[in-house]
Amino acid sequence: TIGFIFAFSSYLLYLNVTEGVASEFFINVGSIGSFDLEFGWVVDGLSIMMYFVVGTVASLVFIYATNYMQGEVRYTFFFTSLTLFAGSMLVLVSSPTLLQLLIGWELVGVCSYLLIGHYWEKKENSSAAMKAFITNKIADVGLMIGIIVLALSTGTMRISEILYQSTHDYESLKSVAYLAGVLLFIGAMGKSAISYSKLTLNIREGSGISLFSWNYYFERSLNWIESIVGITFSIGIIAFPIFLIFLLIKKLRKRE
Repeated sequence: TIGFIFAFSSYLLYLNVTEGVASEFFINVGSIGSFDLEFGWVVDGLSIMMYFVVGTVASLVFIYATNYMQGEVRYTFFFTSLTLFAGSMLVLVSSPTLLQLLIGWELVGVCSYLLIGHYWEKKENSSAAMKAFITNKIADVGLMIGIIVLALSTGTMRISEILYQSTHDYESLKSVAYLAGVLLFIGAMGKSAISYSKLTLNIREGSGISLFSWNYYFERSLNWIESIVGITFSIGIIAFPIFLIFLLIKKLRKRE
């Protein structure tokens, strides 16, 4: 499944760079008052870039963790959580509506809790998972309020329509745009734990994995091949976003 995501996202990325892709699809599952409850997916330059990032990073993690987690407790449970984590990220980055974005966002938080607390037999590990979960949930209050503010002020949950209103000086949106932006930023800040350096250390303790620690790879690797894979994985995490940004800039220059 992860391999298919990587292959298909690579094809979409190539198609977008060469021809350009823009598409939205909605499925109406109900309504609450004047608001339609819709799910679907969006395919454009930004979402395709994120599909590729998710597919690439998830594939690399799966390849490395297959050997790294060999013989560890709950081996199957770990990969189940990791697969759900990748799927939740795809739900998030493909969201055409605020409702689907919120669902994907919360699923990512739950999966993070499961992965961080994988070795829950140790008290410090379960505590690290709980700290990360609570931090996310506190910040998610800001995200939820921001979504409610945007939905009520624009009368829609479709992200494309909200973006349209934001570029056409709708008074109802202009009056709350700053507040909504700050609230959404609070949610993003909590998810990435930008301001919680101590929490980040606790997360590393809970998961037993520090992706950017060189000592980690050499201490846990059984041979030099695994070390090379681990180092390549770290470099890839940094290099791929830079590469994608370069492609995006190149494409924008061609349009000009």
